[in-house]
Amino acid sequence: VCTMSNGVISAGEEVVVATGAYSDIATKRFGAVAVASDSVFLAYQRVAEGASTYGGLYAIMLSVSGSVVTASLPTLITSDSVGYTGDPVACLSAPGKVFLAYRSVPNSSMYGVLCSVYGTTISVGTPAPILQGQSIPPTAVAALDASTIAVAYYSSGHKVAFFKTSDSAITTKGTVNTLIKNGTPSLTVLSENKMVLFAGSYGTRGGVIYGDIV
Repeated sequence: VCTMSNGVISAGEEVVVATGAYSDIATKRFGAVAVASDSVFLAYQRVAEGASTYGGLYAIMLSVSGSVVTASLPTLITSDSVGYTGDPVACLSAPGKVFLAYRSVPNSSMYGVLCSVYGTTISVGTPAPILQGQSIPPTAVAALDASTIAVAYYSSGHKVAFFKTSDSAITTKGTVNTLIKNGTPSLTVLSENKMVLFAGSYGTRGGVIYGDIV
């Protein structure tokens, strides 16, 4: 836990929250999102020591009290090899709802799953293919409101797909092609139904604003 006072950042004590896991920030093999002022949902790949292939996707809840971090037991999201996961996690404005996107290597498709969080307990919904027949990872995920998700991915240029979520289904609302061809993108929500896609690579920059998404 880091705290900031008068522009000075103080770092708390480091805590091991998961073992046997890839958690390299540079390659973004995990994603984290705050679900409350004192709790964080963390998704990560868990790989056996010495394994050379990507593993499945797990999640834990981190409870924060002062400078102390306590981790819950891991919850399995999928046992599929998920490969590179990008930045796959978004917290919906609906209380306790978290959306994950990931590439299922054995099914050659991108999947989405809605999780419900109650304290330190994670309930995993039924994973659904959101981009069938496309073995590509999500590069960024953002929640636009209580039920709308935007998922960025790369396929001959950056694209953004939009989905509606409910307790029982994930439905596709449409896909937008962008003019941005390079770089690692991020999605930033400006307000409900408005967001920015930003990508940068070797000195080049690009941004696309989307509005009035219904």
